[in-house]
Amino acid sequence: MDANRLARRGYIVISLILYALAVLSFINFIFSFPIFSLVCAGLLIAYGIIRLIGYFSKDFYCLAFQYDFALGVLVICVGAIILLREPDLNTVVLLLGILVLADSLFKIQIAADARKFGLVAWNIIFVLSILVAVTAFFMMLHPFGKLNVGHIVLGLMVLLEGIMNHYVMLVAVKSYKGSAGVGKEKSYGIDQVT
Repeated sequence: MDANRLARRGYIVISLILYALAVLSFINFIFSFPIFSLVCAGLLIAYGIIRLIGYFSKDFYCLAFQYDFALGVLVICVGAIILLREPDLNTVVLLLGILVLADSLFKIQIAADARKFGLVAWNIIFVLSILVAVTAFFMMLHPFGKLNVGHIVLGLMVLLEGIMNHYVMLVAVKSYKGSAGVGKEKSYGIDQVT
């Protein structure tokens, strides 16, 4: 399996895990904090590694992974900080919010680049990115312990992050292998730019 497919599948697997975590958060399933912290750290480190693999892969469109070197390193570092320093719940949620906000801002840039490139799904990427950014910002404004519906907002943030990245992987990633052929761009959401 080439790096491009590995990164794409890795992103999708992480998105599926985020969906599961969102559901657990919506139903207010109680993790002990050490387990929550360990899950967050492990997931962030894995996510960062997948992002780095994506950055160094050969992506035909050069859209989805273009900012993943810096963000991948940042995500790994935050995962390591959570693992080694064992911060409190509010700090962990704040760190997660910052990462999700940063990711959504990069996706807004990707949407702008996708529009210039001719990707017809750029507007969906843009809308999802805005929703993720607003949710992450709201999550960071209110300490988790002081927000009665904090688990719902956290779940919504995680769910939207998963949907955003899942969608970007489906419409904006294509490896060089099998990229030849007339009209294949249409099946990936590409309109010819005239």
